[in-house]
Amino acid sequence: MKTADLEVPLSRREAVKRIALLMGGALVGSQVLLRGQAVPDKALPAFDDRDRALLDEIGETIIPGSKAIGIGAFMAMMVTDCYSPAEHAAFSKGMTVLDRARGRGFLDLTPQERTALLNEKDSEQRTQSHFHLKTPHYFKMMKQLAVLGYFSSEVGCTQSLRYIEVPGSFNGDFPYKKGDKAWFS
Repeated sequence: MKTADLEVPLSRREAVKRIALLMGGALVGSQVLLRGQAVPDKALPAFDDRDRALLDEIGETIIPGSKAIGIGAFMAMMVTDCYSPAEHAAFSKGMTVLDRARGRGFLDLTPQERTALLNEKDSEQRTQSHFHLKTPHYFKMMKQLAVLGYFSSEVGCTQSLRYIEVPGSFNGDFPYKKGDKAWFS
């Protein structure tokens, strides 16, 4: 069979109909796909100033110096804007668990007690089987957000990491001294 036998002439009207069908399908199809995605739920509780202060202290315990960049506000914004309702609920419940873990508020704990508590929660989330969970462990989310927020901030990028503007030359034999900062580029 020749390719000329397969070609069917299209009228302008038929071409417009087909394009409209394709575009309409793309619009409707995207809405169907988005139904399964996380959409911010207005019924979920908002984070208040006390919650952000608690998240600041949790972040500060995970990465010293992160309170200065407002890690609590960053974590609250990310959970509110980007997490599914189930993840938001697990995160909020985890804040309550941490705040009541030692019989008094997390903010009332000494720095050593905070570190010990978060180390326990880190061990707990590492030992859980993540394959059957619908949402990640709340502490894993907190730790990931603390790391992301701190190391994507100006302070994290410029003071905790070494920065070389890209594009730059590659030097595969760059001297390394024990204790040097990690690279960010």
